[in-house]
Amino acid sequence: MAGLQAAGILRELSLSELDRILRALPDATPQARRLQLLEAYYGASTDAVAALRRRATDRWFLYNAGDMIGAPQLVQRLLGVLPEIAGAHLERVGGSSAGPGTLVMRLGDHVCAVDDEHSGRDASVSVQEIVRAMNVLLERKNVRARLVGLFGDGEREGYVGLPSLSSALSLVEAGYLTAPDAETLMGLTGW
Repeated sequence: MAGLQAAGILRELSLSELDRILRALPDATPQARRLQLLEAYYGASTDAVAALRRRATDRWFLYNAGDMIGAPQLVQRLLGVLPEIAGAHLERVGGSSAGPGTLVMRLGDHVCAVDDEHSGRDASVSVQEIVRAMNVLLERKNVRARLVGLFGDGEREGYVGLPSLSSALSLVEAGYLTAPDAETLMGLTGW
């Protein structure tokens, strides 16, 4: 967790809180334990004010595949940590009898295509692709922060907002992010 703190997140995590959280975690894979630790930190035990402050400060977002939400609901949840692009939404443009058109993320005059060509049989769009489109909108609104994908466990994906490419690069090198290299990271974040 020291690497995450060095990148500017988990600022309130004390050694005593870390110890308390670690003792309460069930046995699981390393990826699942890391997500459980983050979930416990951002949940702040019974302190609702601290939990809200932590999630807002670090722009923490956890997607759980078991929630069974669609892309529009996912966008609304993500906007909870990205107030600078409030009002962003998904829509299809250019549809015709030949096909449904292109899926885009729109915020006023700002538009970013969403890659849904590799969507599942249920026409779902990946969380990572929606986050990428939102990062493009952040860039177009001149917001420096970007959401980056942390390690996942197959069922859950964690995201945090980082203020700069340099803070994200240190996490890529340490293996904390889903992006395997700087080039992929830059493609997902728009830095």
